[in-house]
Amino acid sequence: MEPPPELITRILFDAPWTRKAPAKGRGWLMDKLGRLFAPLVQPRFAMGMAMTILSFSILSRFVPMQQLRAADLAAE
Repeated sequence: MEPPPELITRILFDAPWTRKAPAKGRGWLMDKLGRLFAPLVQPRFAMGMAMTILSFSILSRFVPMQQLRAADLAAE
């Protein structure tokens, strides 16, 4: 009987010497802030923010922004 091909990969991935030790001396406040801001450093969030800024800059460039008056909203 032969072992499955992914066995060695699983053994090496779950080996205790490959796991990182928890950071010491950071304090509970830094841990809380780190968990709070963790989603903000994801690439998808950064790309979403970049696309939002780009969209608003294009919108402000090509769509004239003007102050609305009550007469503009009145039905004719």
